Amino acid sequence: MITESFGIALAGGICGLAVGQVGVVLLRQIQFPTEVASLPLLQLNRRALVFSMSVAVASAFLFGLGPAVQTTRVNLVSALKTTDAESTRRLRLTGRNLLVAVQVALSLVLVSVSVWAFQVFGKAFAEGPGFRTSRMAKVTIDPSQARYGEADSMRFFERTAEHARRLAGVKAATVTSAMPLFSFESTLIVPEGWQLPEGQMSVRSYSNSVDEGYFETMEIPILSGRGLLASDTSRSARVAVVNETLARRYWPNGDVIGRRFQVDGEPGVETGQPWVEIVGIAKASAYGYFAEPPQDMVYFPFRQVPRGNMALLAQSTADSASLAAPLRDMVRSLDAGVPVYDAQTIEMFYAARVTTIGTVMTRLVGGMGIMGVTLTIVGLYGLVSYSVSRRTREIGIRVAIGATSGRVLRMILGQGLMPAGVGLVVGLVLSGATTRALSTLIPINQEYNPRTFFVVVPLLALVAVVASFVPARRAALVDPKVALRDE
Repeated sequence: MITESFGIALAGGICGLAVGQVGVVLLRQIQFPTEVASLPLLQLNRRALVFSMSVAVASAFLFGLGPAVQTTRVNLVSALKTTDAESTRRLRLTGRNLLVAVQVALSLVLVSVSVWAFQVFGKAFAEGPGFRTSRMAKVTIDPSQARYGEADSMRFFERTAEHARRLAGVKAATVTSAMPLFSFESTLIVPEGWQLPEGQMSVRSYSNSVDEGYFETMEIPILSGRGLLASDTSRSARVAVVNETLARRYWPNGDVIGRRFQVDGEPGVETGQPWVEIVGIAKASAYGYFAEPPQDMVYFPFRQVPRGNMALLAQSTADSASLAAPLRDMVRSLDAGVPVYDAQTIEMFYAARVTTIGTVMTRLVGGMGIMGVTLTIVGLYGLVSYSVSRRTREIGIRVAIGATSGRVLRMILGQGLMPAGVGLVVGLVLSGATTRALSTLIPINQEYNPRTFFVVVPLLALVAVVASFVPARRAALVDPKVALRDE
């Protein structure tokens, strides 16, 4: 019996390796959208493989040992009279019912998480990131590596943006210190008139240093006020554009234009950091990752808040693939010593950062859901088949004394559907807790819709009925003459 358990464990381990290899192939499709760094080569880990196979062998030994020991303590006299004592049968069925209920509960959790993930990615893809993702190209420029000072770097960024706008096929161009969905910065601010909690000196927000062409190039609408201007320099009053999320959060009942905040609040309040005036409100978009909930954002003029390296973005009037190389060559023509890298189209960038990752993740969680349903089918089919095989004589006697096929079918189905029902109830509780935990651990712009359970639960219930029906139907059609000679 232990040998049989080891055989089953070996078969399961081989299937697990196949599933693992499929996961590796899927994850290898994810690319890092930069030339500076790349993802490590993903492959099956030998230590993880040895550990997993050891767990499989150990589980086979532990779960096979109990029945094996029981067979060594069989009473020969009673065993020759009947092959399955009533107490032993009930004990075995109780254990199997418990395992099947656990399988159904876990399957419901897996399917619920899969549906939740599909909802998240589907909504994110449908809504888009909130900025232009087509017919654009980018390069990253780092004058600080060529020993440029802060003022020289700022002037170099101005020159690159001006020259980019003059290139053939360029409709608009801009420079930005943070590439949406890839690199991001944050700033501590103290909003004017906002009562901070006791002990807290500031709040944190996403931030970005951009030039006057950013909102036009990225096609991010200015909902109120104005965008940034070339005249917003270090010699003029400090200004910023905030997104609608930040505006609603800190000034929900009034005009936000003209409101102020301090930067780097903790030292700023003490040292008299100058106030920054809000001159415009921009529509919110995705900043860190594409399925995130609405986040606060502050856009600074890069002449007032300079950065060491920035990305040059250009919108093309035609094919963006023909624009990346000219942008890189243009920067090198201004100064060949300035590092320029990550020359690519925004279509390529968006595919690597969003589309591919979303597709891989949906396939992975979809595979989890399929495995959960398969687990339910195998568990219930095995339980009902075992029950039928152990009750063949009983079924034959019932049929011989007048039980109809329908009555036998209902009896066997009920035996299979009882643990399935218990598992569904437990699974509902676990699924609700799991999805709430995932929403907390992974902030997303999507809450789990409880109405989804009205689809998931009937689906698994139907699977349970189908898995139980096949062996139950076989039992209902049993020949009493053959059944009475069984065992």
